[in-house]
Amino acid sequence: MPDRFSAKDIIEKTKILNYLLLGSVLCLLFIGVSYHFVTGIETGSVLNEQFEQNKYYLETFDLQPDRNLERLYPDATAVREKATLLRKYNLSVFSQEKYDLEALKKKDKEPQYSVDSINGQQVNLIKDKTVNIAITSTETDEIVIEGWAVDVDENKLARAVFIVVNDKITVPSRYGIKREDLINNLNNKDFLKAGFRASFNPSLLGDGTHRIKIAVVSNDGTSYCIGQKNEYNLYV
Repeated sequence: MPDRFSAKDIIEKTKILNYLLLGSVLCLLFIGVSYHFVTGIETGSVLNEQFEQNKYYLETFDLQPDRNLERLYPDATAVREKATLLRKYNLSVFSQEKYDLEALKKKDKEPQYSVDSINGQQVNLIKDKTVNIAITSTETDEIVIEGWAVDVDENKLARAVFIVVNDKITVPSRYGIKREDLINNLNNKDFLKAGFRASFNPSLLGDGTHRIKIAVVSNDGTSYCIGQKNEYNLYV
């Protein structure tokens, strides 16, 4: 005999179905909102990274190849002209505090740092050994050096990091890049933004062998240490 349902049964079953449907819709909405929220954060992070990198290119325009400056404006020559004026009158990015190694006290102490890669080539450094990297200037218009550094005396972030070439050319780096691996490796959550990245045009060096050193400015911005133990040689 077929089952018979009263009106009350039908209403109750309908309520249950409606609740299930509402729950499913809310779940989908929550997933959608969460997805777009996370996507928005990721997009914002990418845009911020691009902004900081372009800011660095502008700050170091006289060291950069045209290709990097064309990320700011299609005409690299125009960028150099405008940037020269901005620097002359301390405007835009040039109004921010800058550090000059010659004006700081040099400490006779080995800084705490690591060069992780040069032009994408991982640096597997054995302590007190020499690293040799060949750069073919006809194949690349940029030398990129990446790593991390901290103020070993204060156990804090450094104030700035420089690449010193042949004890003559000083290349500022972009310091403050996130390095989540350092939190565990150095056992200090304050070292999250201890990463650095420096780039410059190899045409500034000319052909031959060039010695690279890392200079780390103290957290208070009054002194610096320069690495001496490890040798990084670029063959251009």
